[in-house]
Amino acid sequence: MINFVFDNQSENLKVGTDIIMKKIGIDADLKISVKKSDRLFIKNDAEGGSIEYITDASYFRMLSLFFKEYKKKNTFTYEEQIYFDKCGPMLDMSRNAVLKVEKVKDYIEYIAMMGLNRLVLYIEDIYELKDYPYFGYMRGSYTKEELMEIDKYALQFGIEVFPAIQTLGHMERYMHWDESFPVRDTMHCLLSGEEKTYEFIEAMIKTLSNTFTSKVIHVGMDEAFDFGLGRYLHKNGYHDRSEIILAHLNRVNEIAKKYDMSIHMWSDMFFRLASKSGGYDAEGLEVSEELKSLIPDNATLVYWSYTEEDEDKYTEMIKAHLKMSDNLSFAGSSFDYFGHMCDTINTYRITQIALNSCKKNNVRDIYATIWEDNGAECDLFLSLCSVQLYAENMYNNDNYIEHAKENFEFITGASFDAFMDMSQFHNIFDGREYKYWWIRYVGKRLLYQDILASLCDDYLKNGEMSAHYKHYAEKMNEYISGDNRWNVYYSYAHQLFDVLAKKCEIAENLRNAYLAKDLDYIKEVAENKLDALYKSVEILRKQALDLWYTNNKAFGGEVLDIRLNGLLGRIETSKARLSAFVNGEIERIEELEVERLPFSSYNASQYAAMVTAGIM
Repeated sequence: MINFVFDNQSENLKVGTDIIMKKIGIDADLKISVKKSDRLFIKNDAEGGSIEYITDASYFRMLSLFFKEYKKKNTFTYEEQIYFDKCGPMLDMSRNAVLKVEKVKDYIEYIAMMGLNRLVLYIEDIYELKDYPYFGYMRGSYTKEELMEIDKYALQFGIEVFPAIQTLGHMERYMHWDESFPVRDTMHCLLSGEEKTYEFIEAMIKTLSNTFTSKVIHVGMDEAFDFGLGRYLHKNGYHDRSEIILAHLNRVNEIAKKYDMSIHMWSDMFFRLASKSGGYDAEGLEVSEELKSLIPDNATLVYWSYTEEDEDKYTEMIKAHLKMSDNLSFAGSSFDYFGHMCDTINTYRITQIALNSCKKNNVRDIYATIWEDNGAECDLFLSLCSVQLYAENMYNNDNYIEHAKENFEFITGASFDAFMDMSQFHNIFDGREYKYWWIRYVGKRLLYQDILASLCDDYLKNGEMSAHYKHYAEKMNEYISGDNRWNVYYSYAHQLFDVLAKKCEIAENLRNAYLAKDLDYIKEVAENKLDALYKSVEILRKQALDLWYTNNKAFGGEVLDIRLNGLLGRIETSKARLSAFVNGEIERIEELEVERLPFSSYNASQYAAMVTAGIM
């Protein structure tokens, strides 16, 4: 039996310890003293075990590390340091997938074992708002009681939970409804300067201030590209957009202060309006004293960057931010917003560059954003391997991948290599470089593109993708073992790769066969290959929906169902048309006669842009 002896300052850790020990699943004849200290230290020897910690969150990391070391040997000592004051994931609940409360708790336990001390819930309209019945309507919104339950659960592990909302742009789902008209500028943005807008925002902030223990709220304001250019323009004429956003920010901040809340906000709109390039960069940035004075003292600017590979660029942007405000946070990515799998490879490659710069420039407030753009097809638990990297940077200053691999596998019981291999969903990652993200991330497009009117065949001209996916389908099967909780994910990844292998093989050859009048191959596709693909997609659809309904509230699952059923329907139609062509019932297949162009679209990551060039 393990006997924990807590000092007077550590009594509050007992309940959390019991929960984490159940997850660790180790029993032994041990006496472990626990005390609050000025260092992070663990040891075990003939006299017993000892855990010293600085913060509550760091205790749970040291607890996890104690038993990781104990599994290897009975005698050990180990120390770490804290390099970030605040660090943790931001879970996107606004793109269809809303985690069930018990699954949020499960996620919290994992990040507690990593030692992270922040969980941000990105909930644009995913909470109930009195007097606004269409706000979050049919979206799986959390009740106040559910959010309070999550908040309370996280606190026992030293994890601060706070909401991230939107108070300017990214309001598309609410703007969809007629109810939003009084506060609507455009179909994306709220109407600045309108009193009904500030009544609406006050309802948001008041509700959330009474829900969470934390006195921090992230108010968004990113990517509001068309604010001031819709109904605002018609009502007020043209105004300098810097003035509009600063006046709007001040109104929002006054509301936040009324409820004793400090605000975090994305910084990109300030840069887009203050830099000569109009981009989110430091080129020609002009920060006047007037502009600086208008940014509230209690506001923290959140600098987000997900794809930059030059450390000097991060440093340049950090210094540019500090010209605007002394309060700065950095938000990196987990690359889970391009389809069904995280690009964990890219997280470890790019995020490390960013976090190196943060450490060198003393940025100690860090977000790991887990975005779920365009339908939340990537299960949120697949982000955990990426989040582990942030934890290792919080407590270490070198050997990040080595630490992450060992700690991730102990904490979760999952295979680090499997999570890396899941990245191969997106493309062939064998050291080759992809200049643009829309060239790197092709897996989702290849999955959904049409059999006949295919828009992404240019990616297949080298004939490599079918073999690539076949290889990783076989490899994912190798990770399945015993009753590991992650087997369902390995099986799902296997099925995804299997579908892609079959679909890409057809796409690599069908049009060429049609142009060459190779009726034997076309007949083989119609009579056999499409049947095999159909069966594989059927299995994938069932697995995807099972995973959805296991982890998430029901709402949003219908979108995934519609997309995969759409693929099944088009397989049936393609089979019928190819058979008709082979049998001489139709003279041509028009879609296969069109010359293929490279896929190039502003909406390259959007489902509708992948499946058709038509209106959807």
